[in-house]
Amino acid sequence: MEAPNRSNPKVQDRDFLQIVLAESNSTISEPIVAELGKDQHRIVRCANLQETNRAMDSHVPDLLIIGNLEDSSCLEVFRECAQKFQNLPIILLCHTLEVNQFFKDWVVAKGGCDVMSGSPTKLHLLRQGLQNLMGRDQSVEPAQAAPAPAKIQEPAPPPAPASKPASNLPSPPPPLPKPPQAIAQNAKPAPKEPVKAAPIPTSSPGKSSRFQQTLTYQQTLAALNEISEISLKYFGGLVIGNYWKKAHKSLTAEHLWLECWSVDHTGVISFVSQDIPQENLTERQFESLLLWVKGFLKECDRIIADYIELLRQSNPSEQVKQIITNL
Repeated sequence: MEAPNRSNPKVQDRDFLQIVLAESNSTISEPIVAELGKDQHRIVRCANLQETNRAMDSHVPDLLIIGNLEDSSCLEVFRECAQKFQNLPIILLCHTLEVNQFFKDWVVAKGGCDVMSGSPTKLHLLRQGLQNLMGRDQSVEPAQAAPAPAKIQEPAPPPAPASKPASNLPSPPPPLPKPPQAIAQNAKPAPKEPVKAAPIPTSSPGKSSRFQQTLTYQQTLAALNEISEISLKYFGGLVIGNYWKKAHKSLTAEHLWLECWSVDHTGVISFVSQDIPQENLTERQFESLLLWVKGFLKECDRIIADYIELLRQSNPSEQVKQIITNL
């Protein structure tokens, strides 16, 4: 689904936009300011939530662009501003080359204008999107082709002579039926479906097993931090850290093994010891891990419904796939 082309009637008679850009990373915001400055847009850069609120309260801009804020979730800022400034076009930035279509559809459904890449190689698309927002398409258009000359009406051909009545034509002989032997030779037997082999049990007889296999400790550590890294596209590091910690705290009383893992304030997960075990998790430990990840995703779901679908579409590693498949 394409984002709607929402032109802003306030700027129809102006050649520039007044923009608030909320982005903590200067390596992202500076190229955006330089690119949009080519069209003389007036941009207020905000590096945190406090500066963004101050800029929005002093003067409502023509456009709000929200990237990643270290001290807040960009989606929380988007939701609050969309409610407070209902006619304000809002564009969300992602820090990847390609925009996740599921996320884009979700933002547009919630009242956003668009989701665009903040990558330096994609900034020309952001600039063109702002031109469309102003109701002007300043991109170079191909020259219009000259209209084709009118087609000369040719005279209709003379009518063909009437054919002889069908009754005077001899009827074609009926086709000869194929001999039964020929039919039997041409007929192909229906393909037989291959017989599926019975699955090999992964546990001893009499003991049920939910999982084909579990992860090693090292794979678990890598998978958890990969989930955090993917989530940085949609939440700030502080928010991700809080979500992991909240889910962790609610489970450690009944799942003591989870105390072997810790989360810092930016969402980076580590093992309690530098000498990480080499063996696989037990099934009970893997169950505890799944509950922890499920609790984290539940917190993310409060902002983006069905957040697990974003994880599936982000081309995760096999270890992350193994976790989310068993949730």
